Amino acid sequence: MKTLLIASIVVSSIGALVGIGFFIAAGVQYRMAEDAGLDPGYTAPWAITGLQIGAGICILGVLGLLAVAFETGRRRAAAQ
Repeated sequence: MKTLLIASIVVSSIGALVGIGFFIAAGVQYRMAEDAGLDPGYTAPWAITGLQIGAGICILGVLGLLAVAFETGRRRAAAQ
């Protein structure tokens, strides 16, 4: 149980970091386009895809945390 808890926290953290990294990269690209005098336009598809992947990984970690919480509650209820 402890291993699943730690793994879920790590996966969720990695997902959040991936999302933050793509968010920052998209912001840097936007700023560079502004500085060059160009109209930045919409967010690049690679940035959107990266944010979605990061969010998906983070959601998997949160689902793992919910599974740990559910199982812990079930075990405590069975022990009483």
